Amino acid sequence: FQVHITDRHTFQPWRTGQVLLQILVHTLGDQFSWRQPPFEYEATLMPIDILNGTALLRQWVEADGTPEALNEIEMAGREIFYEQRKQALLY
Repeated sequence: FQVHITDRHTFQPWRTGQVLLQILVHTLGDQFSWRQPPFEYEATLMPIDILNGTALLRQWVEADGTPEALNEIEMAGREIFYEQRKQALLY
């Protein structure tokens, strides 16, 4: 498949990626597996959890979570992130 963005102002790339991953995991069933540790410097955490910074997204995918649950994951810590990123913004 190929995604064509028709409105860059309404497109939500992060959400789209999470939903596509969820669909792929459940469509592939036993043919899908998460990469197992070790990964880089970490010997026990799941690599996908390291990349996402949390296990919540993997758990949401595995549980075939709802859009509302994905909203909660997305909003958790958002204000803190926006405050912290101000120091890194150049413009």
